[in-house]
Amino acid sequence: MVIALPESPDAFKTATWEDVAPYYEDLATRPLDKTNVETWLRDWSDFESMLAEAAALAHFAYACNTADAESERAQLRFGSEIDPKADEQRTRLQRRLVELGYEAPPEETINSGLGYASRFYAKPANFPADWQGLIVNGRAPDNPRAGLILPIEH
Repeated sequence: MVIALPESPDAFKTATWEDVAPYYEDLATRPLDKTNVETWLRDWSDFESMLAEAAALAHFAYACNTADAESERAQLRFGSEIDPKADEQRTRLQRRLVELGYEAPPEETINSGLGYASRFYAKPANFPADWQGLIVNGRAPDNPRAGLILPIEH
């Protein structure tokens, strides 16, 4: 049975894993062979696009207003409930392609040179209150490092 996708990613706005799981299960159990693999891939791609857009919209809504409890719940639901389980299902679906005779692409590791560190500092008592942030840039190519200093709300 092929489960029809909703009209837009808005349908996944309040989704839980129980709402999303049937789409993965359909793709995992639907008959698959060389004659229908392109349709199957298109269905998988369309579903993943909708789910990714819904997750991005939830993240954006929360980033715009971190005080909104509903946005926070949606962001957490995608990040901690839906996304980890969806990753497991993607692996499951990829195995179906390998079993059908498709080769997995070679794995490639690229070192972006990206690093991350964080630290909290107390703002001096006489520091001006009207600043938004501070960007510290190195001079490429000899010093490609950069830094960002932002105030944290209490």
